[in-house]
Amino acid sequence: MSDFDIVCLQEVDLGGRRSGYISQLDALQTRGGFDHAVSQINRTVGKTSIHGNAILSRFPIEGFEDHKLPSRIPGRGKLIAQIEGLAVVNTHLSLDAKTQNLQLESVAARLKPHQKRVVMGDLNCLASAPHLLDFAQKADLHLLTHVGDKTYPSWRPRQGLDHILVSDHFQTAESTVHDFRLSDHLPVSIEIKKP
Repeated sequence: MSDFDIVCLQEVDLGGRRSGYISQLDALQTRGGFDHAVSQINRTVGKTSIHGNAILSRFPIEGFEDHKLPSRIPGRGKLIAQIEGLAVVNTHLSLDAKTQNLQLESVAARLKPHQKRVVMGDLNCLASAPHLLDFAQKADLHLLTHVGDKTYPSWRPRQGLDHILVSDHFQTAESTVHDFRLSDHLPVSIEIKKP
């Protein structure tokens, strides 16, 4: 992670028993050399896990919003951080397409005030999913990940469930899937240049 300026994590354990009551975010922030971080708790399973989304940044985080996503089963959220005039949205969607569509509508509604934006996360759907393509069009975003970007499961990737979308204010490089297997998903990155 130390090679990147902004990192978004989903399902990071924020201090439950499965991580030895140590926040994975604190450990990753220290080891990666990030000066700034924000997180949201989305699901607590007894004392076993306290997990949510997190954003780490080398640049100051000027503000952030913690929103829960609509779902029949609670535990999904979107975290929005203002970094260098950019709205960074980190989200983790549910598993079924109908709920994902509602959740993407919720994300789109929160994007309206932000012109320069990046949306990323575990969207639990393919790049060809109609509701994801519809979201990108309605939110005026470019989907940078492709059907060939396989991220899940990390030990034998067969599906691309992790995506990055950006507004058209930036020059961007193609997305890259990294063969780094400390999770059940492989990480995805892009390089963007400020206008």
